[in-house]
Amino acid sequence: MLNVTRFFSAASLLFSFTFIAQAQAQNDAQAQAILNRVSRVYQTYSTITSTFSLTTKNSNGGTTVSTGKIWMKGKMYKLDYADQQIYCNGTYIWTYNELDAEVTQENFVYRSNNITPNEIFTIYNRDFRSTYDGPLVRNGKNYDVVLMVPKKATNYSWVKIEVDKSTNKVQRLIQRFKNGTEVTIEVTSFVTNQTLSDAFFKWNQAAHSDVDLVDLTH
Repeated sequence: MLNVTRFFSAASLLFSFTFIAQAQAQNDAQAQAILNRVSRVYQTYSTITSTFSLTTKNSNGGTTVSTGKIWMKGKMYKLDYADQQIYCNGTYIWTYNELDAEVTQENFVYRSNNITPNEIFTIYNRDFRSTYDGPLVRNGKNYDVVLMVPKKATNYSWVKIEVDKSTNKVQRLIQRFKNGTEVTIEVTSFVTNQTLSDAFFKWNQAAHSDVDLVDLTH
């Protein structure tokens, strides 16, 4: 099974761009202009539903590929990935493993050194130094690449995002970890402003009476 925590680090970088421009002096002008355009696009979305592929390349040359789906609304998200379903309503997180017929419930605690999926399209309001890394043509489409290097100590060295020039949407994110692992997330479908109730992001134990609930809240 792929590391779901690593997904949170990489995927949330991709799917969370409700950006309030900060520390512009830390970014070069071209990178900042691109990020501002991306920000304006994502600020118009009330909800996001996206499918994605995730490719992990280890330092030993091994490669794994998986797919998943994520739904987002404000601070809430639901993630279907790596044989797990994860629900977060901004107060609690439920992690459901169908094979084990078990779900764990924990308090949602925001930690500044972690990245959560609801930040996937808003990541660059974090402490990064961003620079323009050049244009890119891939599969007949034109992209701008922005390199983001964290200013604080983290377990990764840098993140690159590829922005579609025609839509100002992030198509791909590459995250390089200090242990040599490289994670690439690519958006395969993207739907916005669907009606998603708050209850959609909360585990319904009454509807899963055959599932053991492990309550780790306090």
